[in-house]
Amino acid sequence: MHLRSLTSLRFFAAAVVVLYHAAAFSGLLTSVRPLFGLGYVGVTFFFVLSGFVLAWTAREGDRVSHFYARRFARVWPLTALSIVVAFGVVALEHGEQSPVRLLGSLFLLQAWVPQSTWYFGYNGVVWSLSAEAFFYALFPLLIMLLRRTRRPTAVALGTFLVGVLAAVVVIASAPLLSRTLGHGTSADWRLYLLYITPPVRFCEFAVGAALAVAMRRGWRPPLSLRTSAILTLAAYAVMSVVAAVQSDWTRFPHGISDLVLLVPISALICAAAAGDLADQTPRWLASRSMVRLGQWSFALYLFHQLMLRLVLPHFDGGTGERTAALVLTIVGSVILAGVLHEHVEKPVETLFRRRLGRGDQRALVVPADSRSDVASYPPPLVPVSR
Repeated sequence: MHLRSLTSLRFFAAAVVVLYHAAAFSGLLTSVRPLFGLGYVGVTFFFVLSGFVLAWTAREGDRVSHFYARRFARVWPLTALSIVVAFGVVALEHGEQSPVRLLGSLFLLQAWVPQSTWYFGYNGVVWSLSAEAFFYALFPLLIMLLRRTRRPTAVALGTFLVGVLAAVVVIASAPLLSRTLGHGTSADWRLYLLYITPPVRFCEFAVGAALAVAMRRGWRPPLSLRTSAILTLAAYAVMSVVAAVQSDWTRFPHGISDLVLLVPISALICAAAAGDLADQTPRWLASRSMVRLGQWSFALYLFHQLMLRLVLPHFDGGTGERTAALVLTIVGSVILAGVLHEHVEKPVETLFRRRLGRGDQRALVVPADSRSDVASYPPPLVPVSR
């Protein structure tokens, strides 16, 4: 059984991020910009999905070194390529080059420095991979703890409440940090602490992992895929309206939107997985075209912003010309993502896995844990990693 719907949904998560950046870079979507202004919550989907898939596919007896090798092979090569390309883009933009920041990006450390020139440096979207590297580092400990818990759904709820508490603390302390440390406004600190900081975003990853363990033990979400999708869209619409009525919607705290949408997004991921297990995935969502677009989503996520930066500055004419350039850039980004996935991402990952690990390309089996209800586990699935 394949997680087809989750693979396909990855494309929609990447698409809202693409539209968010398209609105920000083009200046053409002012009238509908609030509709795309919360597109960054697509990252929340990826964080929850990452935790879900890794917990679903973890197997007992797997060495930590092998896990790290597989994660490195999956994420770093294409990420490093995007950073190298970003170095060239910055040169074309006549921007400031920093060898230290460049190395920080290549080693996925940029999210730990509370300065936007660091965490958004070079290829801005790679800050999320810096957070993912932290999640991967903690995953062996996390999965060990989750295997021992009797109520993983309670762990998921508790983790969400920890995230709420962290948001309250950050919002209350941001003005003090701004005054005490002497750099950055309160909004800057809220953005960094709520949206960028890996330990805070770890809550989303942990929620996904806990829900995956619960589903392996037989728990199923109470909502269907359709209902979960409607709730997710409704929550996004409500948050967009709230953001739009602000005096400046760009000041709406990023982390608050992600926290609110964490619940429906988690429900959507669980419902999609449950539908796949029951062989009830909607035909259009399980189609080859949609699954293929989902497989391209990682490359699309990594390279779309660079494409926007490369192309749009050369079109400063009328609205029609810039609109055509924007559409062509987005379409070109999708095509480029497909080429990179097929001819760079897949073959390089295979090569790295053979060199760094055991080259095991089989579906990973969820292990038996301390409970005796192993027989209730569903069949192993083919992993759908970011």
